[in-house]
Amino acid sequence: MILEFNNDSGLSVSEPDDFKAFKLRISGCAPGDKPVIEGVRYLPDEHAYIDQAQVIQAVGAHANADWHAGFMAMLEAASKYGWVEPGTQAIKAHIQWT
Repeated sequence: MILEFNNDSGLSVSEPDDFKAFKLRISGCAPGDKPVIEGVRYLPDEHAYIDQAQVIQAVGAHANADWHAGFMAMLEAASKYGWVEPGTQAIKAHIQWT
């Protein structure tokens, strides 16, 4: 699942059913720029925590029962590797600038 952001269209999701990969792709900004995005908290490196609610909102109507089951399975697997922040349950994502 790729969360895509650019200043013109905001946040959207591509490959919403790919629960094996999760990243934030930022376009239209210089590499390293960290635009303000609701539900995204940047880390000092090339990662960010993204609120689960923001992911679900960005997926929109595609977030049916099957999608939610896949999303929950992804979160369960990711938490074993420290990719889900305790307390907030935000998901850690690698950032890719294009």
